[in-house]
Amino acid sequence: MAGVFALFIALGLRNGEPPEPRYNGKALSFWIRDWYYPLPFPQPLRASPALYRTYAQESRKYAQERQEAEDAVRALGTNAVPALCRLVRVRDSQLKALLGKSRAAQWLLKRGVFRQWLEPAWVKNRTGAQLLGTLGPAAKGAVTDLLHCFETNPDEESRRCAAVALGAIGPGAAAVVPALTRVSIVNPGLLHITARHALISIGSARTNGLPVALRYQNVTNRNEKMRYLMTIDVVDPTAIYGSGSAPWPR
Repeated sequence: MAGVFALFIALGLRNGEPPEPRYNGKALSFWIRDWYYPLPFPQPLRASPALYRTYAQESRKYAQERQEAEDAVRALGTNAVPALCRLVRVRDSQLKALLGKSRAAQWLLKRGVFRQWLEPAWVKNRTGAQLLGTLGPAAKGAVTDLLHCFETNPDEESRRCAAVALGAIGPGAAAVVPALTRVSIVNPGLLHITARHALISIGSARTNGLPVALRYQNVTNRNEKMRYLMTIDVVDPTAIYGSGSAPWPR
């Protein structure tokens, strides 16, 4: 057992990373440590009134902690971007992913033991992307890392978080329009919706996605064709509807 968790520590050590920015005397990691730990809602048929009261208390505490995290990130502004980008870039090695599935690892993680090393990459990825989104245009320096996460992350929810953050950056994320356009057509899951919303948020630069979208104008799959039409309506509806608009609301 000791050898297993020694491996976790070796896998999770920080090498040569710059010091974290500090807010009110504490490192950024302190403020954002519980950002992505939603509480389990008690089952209605099994929960007692006392359990619901406990849940309500914990929910208020969790909401306060999230607000404190947002306050810290906004106060730090662009100084928080490098640290948040490091979270977005984290990936689990095959060894860590395998060890992380063990009962011992899950037991320790639930109790906050060795959390820095046991916590799966997707928690860090979602946390970093969502908090970058709270910075809006000030997170422009994170566009490259967010795009890489959007295109390659194995966790689809992390990809959605990255897309939302890119949309929040707005026109400063214009370079990602082709990638957002492609995914808004070819992805069959929820990601295509998030990508389209991000295109809308980026603004007029979304018209740069038209050449990418037109590559799919002859698709025969019904669902993909619908996604293509909805994407065209976002990037440039005049391409197929003239001066009118698509026959559905955006």
